[in-house]
Amino acid sequence: MRGTQVVRDAQAADVAAIVRIGAENDLFSFDLDDAGFERMLVWSYRAAPAPAGFHAVAERASTIVGHYGLMPFAYRIDGAPALCGIAGNLVIVREQRRGWMFIAMQRHLTETFPPRGFDLIYAIGARPEVIDLNIRVGWTRSGLLPIYAKPYRVAALLSASIGSTLLRALALPFAAAGARVWRTLHAHRGDVTVTAVAEFPPEIAAFAEAFSQALPTLAVRSAAVLAWRFGAGSERDYRIAVARRAGIVVGYVVTRVMTMHGLRTLAVVDLAALPRDRGALDALFVYVDGVARRERVDVASALSTPAGAFVGALRRAGYLRAPESLTLLTQSAPQSGPLVDERFLRDWHLSWFDHDFV
Repeated sequence: MRGTQVVRDAQAADVAAIVRIGAENDLFSFDLDDAGFERMLVWSYRAAPAPAGFHAVAERASTIVGHYGLMPFAYRIDGAPALCGIAGNLVIVREQRRGWMFIAMQRHLTETFPPRGFDLIYAIGARPEVIDLNIRVGWTRSGLLPIYAKPYRVAALLSASIGSTLLRALALPFAAAGARVWRTLHAHRGDVTVTAVAEFPPEIAAFAEAFSQALPTLAVRSAAVLAWRFGAGSERDYRIAVARRAGIVVGYVVTRVMTMHGLRTLAVVDLAALPRDRGALDALFVYVDGVARRERVDVASALSTPAGAFVGALRRAGYLRAPESLTLLTQSAPQSGPLVDERFLRDWHLSWFDHDFV
């Protein structure tokens, strides 16, 4: 009966059930044990320096059959403070996916985020059928998010993308030669040094403030935000490096080795330098090249809006726009008015930093 169905805020006692339905229904976050996943939930929805996010569960006959969350980010939108959130970790048990449950969970999200103070929520989708379903329940398709990729192990990439054994055999010698040229084109000989660190140093605060002021629309960086986003609570093996010029912090990069589309990938999760500091940007990308070679990844991957502030730097560093793009879905709170337009997308500095999975 419909009366036995409800969507409500998740509680600590619900974690075991969320873990269970995720493990049984293909939620990709489940490379964690139960304790690790519980820590990840706290990190995602309750530990951020921004006002708390939230996550919710769907119940049918007192049994949890669904879950979603809204991870919070303090933002500057056109220079003004705002609260944004990314919707994610959606899972519904298979037998409930075609019925009322998905619509009810989306209605709960739409009705709940404005009174909690969120100005804008977004989701990043890849599967057309899921994207279309979200649009039918209130999301707006706001644009495409290009993925930029730089190959390192060409044979692995060709094996993944070319089905014909003969074509692979013909292409490999040319691709390998091209890769050798690519690796030598982008050599940094400047005054910036990039060094791996276990955690961000105290001096990161001044740089993070300057970086957050240099771009019109972005998730705010601060010492507290960086400590949260890349801290132990994420249950992810992030690698941090800091760029300095004459001892002064002028940038940083955070990477993570993970599997994407079956390829060993170095995700450039967050790379920051002042937009006009070409020396710092180039030094950071050269450092990423070194990490990629040491980790023997197949490819490095970065996410951006089409006119993002660092697209030029990505191209200089040898990144190409991949055939695949992700779709950006948004909802604006009524009190905030329509926020996402062509200018917003042009100004928005968005990367894997803003994604709850990477």
